[in-house]
Amino acid sequence: QVSSRTPGADFVPGPYAVTFAPGQTSASFAIAVRDDALLEPTEVLTLTLTGPTGGAALGPQTTATASIFDDAAPLVVS
Repeated sequence: QVSSRTPGADFVPGPYAVTFAPGQTSASFAIAVRDDALLEPTEVLTLTLTGPTGGAALGPQTTATASIFDDAAPLVVS
């Protein structure tokens, strides 16, 4: 789940699926950032990992934040 004040305007909204192999505890994925001609301050996204499947369980850390800088390249979340 990805949230922002302007979903769809600054990035391509999810949902995004992240697949973990057995024993894997971290993964990365890219969020496409939409460039525009506006001069904007840094915008912060809150990302939430939800809906584990296949008997997996979420650990205590299920959220992260990421920043989109003006005229940013694709955002890679790790």
